[in-house]
Amino acid sequence: MSLADFRMILRKGKGRPPPGIDGWEKWMVKSLNDYSLQLVLDLANYIILNSHFPDVTKPSVLSTLFKRGSSMNLANYRGTCCSQFIAQIPFAWLNHLLIPYLARHHVLPQGQVATQVGVQG
Repeated sequence: MSLADFRMILRKGKGRPPPGIDGWEKWMVKSLNDYSLQLVLDLANYIILNSHFPDVTKPSVLSTLFKRGSSMNLANYRGTCCSQFIAQIPFAWLNHLLIPYLARHHVLPQGQVATQVGVQG
C-alpha cells in the first residue's frame, strides 16, 4: 500500500470514530505529516505482507449493547468489537481491493447488487 493509498483509506468511513483500545484516533493519524504517517504505513504494510499481526495489536474488547425490547431476550442485544486502530487498516485495505476483484472475476451473481459498484437497489 502506498502513502497515497493509505491517505485514501483514512478518508473513508467515519471521520471521528471512537478510539480503539490502543487510544489511537483516526483524525489524529490523518493529520500526521508524510514522514510520521509513513511509520504507521510501514507497520500496516508489514502486517499485510507477512500476514502477521504483532501480539500487541491482537487484544480486542467485545461488548454487548442493548437495542430495544425485553432485556431478558438475548436477541435484543448486539455485539460490538473495539479493536486496535492499526489492526483495522489491513482489513480496510482488503475491503477496498475485494469488491473490484470480485466484479472482475464474476464471483458474485448479477442479482446481488448490494456490493456492485454503481448499482443501487
